[in-house]
Amino acid sequence: MRDIYNMHTFLTERKLNVGKVFKLLLRYYNEECRNCSTPGPDTKLYPFIYHAVESSAETTEQPGQKTGT
Repeated sequence: MRDIYNMHTFLTERKLNVGKVFKLLLRYYNEECRNCSTPGPDTKLYPFIYHAVESSAETTEQPGQKTGT
């Protein structure tokens, strides 16, 4: 239960809505699951989401730019 609570907290703090989470799930399926030759993908879902959201946040922030104003 702690994992799902941590994921919920992570997503709500970053204000990800249901549509964005759904797009992440589709991306996970297309990139990790669609052509899997094993019963499960090599990359687990939660690490995939954490990485995708964090890397997306890094690309949207500009160095030297003030945020929150």
